[in-house]
Amino acid sequence: MDYLIPDPAAVVALQTHLGWLAPLMNAVSFTGTAVFFFAVLPAIWWCVSPRLGLRLGLIVSLSGCINAVLKVLFHTPRPYWVSTEVRAFSTHQTFSLPSGHAQNAVCFFGAAAVWIHKRWFWAVAATLILLTGLSRIILGVHFPVDVLAGWAVGIVVLLLFIAADRRLSPGITALSPAVQAAGVTAASLLLAALGLALVVSGGEIPLSWTETAVAASGLPATRAIDPYDPSTLLSSAGTLLGIGLGAVWMGERFSAEGSVRAKLRRYALGMAIAALIYAGMGLAPDGGLLAAGWTIEYLRAAVLGFWVSGGAPALFKYLGIAGEAHRPSR
Repeated sequence: MDYLIPDPAAVVALQTHLGWLAPLMNAVSFTGTAVFFFAVLPAIWWCVSPRLGLRLGLIVSLSGCINAVLKVLFHTPRPYWVSTEVRAFSTHQTFSLPSGHAQNAVCFFGAAAVWIHKRWFWAVAATLILLTGLSRIILGVHFPVDVLAGWAVGIVVLLLFIAADRRLSPGITALSPAVQAAGVTAASLLLAALGLALVVSGGEIPLSWTETAVAASGLPATRAIDPYDPSTLLSSAGTLLGIGLGAVWMGERFSAEGSVRAKLRRYALGMAIAALIYAGMGLAPDGGLLAAGWTIEYLRAAVLGFWVSGGAPALFKYLGIAGEAHRPSR
């Protein structure tokens, strides 16, 4: 198999002059992680706007699936896998192109800016998008071309999502809940199946990549590099399924309005139960079977997504800490 390997000179140059910013860049990069999205998305959904939360959840989930598929298609290495001159201030097991952090930053912060529609937030979003891309290069986990590709794909996904939301949302809303649920399920399973098909058909990677990655990261070979790991794909597809089904089931029955105290209670309770779900399902035995482990990964993300969009809002209503749903909130 032929591999595209960009020149690491730009990465080395940036690290030489700006490597001292690595701790700050790691903090910036946190805004592109699954942990960040699972912390912020519920806060938006439960305490600000279910309408905005739904759109952000859908676009980030779709972006994650698309990025995972593209990484396997392009199968390019990360800088510290191929150059001993690059310092690994952070590590990642999967392929490099396009940058998932850069792509997700465009989708998440770009979508938020579109719907919040405030000039100051556009400035915040642009700053975070640019800093996220820069951070990935300084940390040694992406070449500049990876970041540029991530931004480009993110812009395309964002524009298509906005267009689809404006043109298709009224028609989708008019469909029966059963049809909506079937559509979400089909989309999730199709994306997961496409990605897994690429993963299982993937070829061997050069041994030198593993050796260089181990030397740079200090991690054992099994943790230093695993480019065909489908975890991101499965968690993104599962989240898409859960969020979609929860939103269909909950409909317009939840409002994020209420006092600050009520919103804090929602978030604290909702996140505590989400943590229990994550930890509990992580203990589920897979019997050492790869397919079983993949299924658990997918289902855990789906359950968490459903909790955010359906389970938690229903519980808040039952406990009397939800706002009054006097208007459509999706």
